[in-house]
Amino acid sequence: MRLFRSIVTALPFVALISTSACDSPSPVPSGVVTLRKEQGVDLFSGEVRSPGDYKNSDLVARASGNGLSLTTGGPSPVVSRPINWFVGAGGVEQRFNSLAEVPDERPGEDLVGTNTLVRQGEGFVTKSGDGYWTRGWIQATDGASVTVQFAIITD
Repeated sequence: MRLFRSIVTALPFVALISTSACDSPSPVPSGVVTLRKEQGVDLFSGEVRSPGDYKNSDLVARASGNGLSLTTGGPSPVVSRPINWFVGAGGVEQRFNSLAEVPDERPGEDLVGTNTLVRQGEGFVTKSGDGYWTRGWIQATDGASVTVQFAIITD
């Protein structure tokens, strides 16, 4: 009986230790964020960062003429992570009707850059700081903000 009481008393502590040891952050599978000038988003957590910069964000909204551009984060201000904006004929970014239409074509490590002025319907694939490939779609933009739908590519 004494052994039974010891085991029953210890079980909650064993369960607590085993669950906390196995808990590790996992990515948000998809989400929608709205960014304003100088805000960024961590695509792993879906968290909006103010201010956003190359160190704390996967995408950062920057002022560009009368609208916003999106730049990727990276290991330094001059080294960005890859992004594919799906540039079509004539150097114009393709437009899509939904996130589901955006291809999951990953860019090469040398395909980096900034979208000069985001427009509704544009899509992209980028690599997050956590190493996950993420597909994104510009749901809306009004010059002062940009709303981005995103989803981790799981294959």
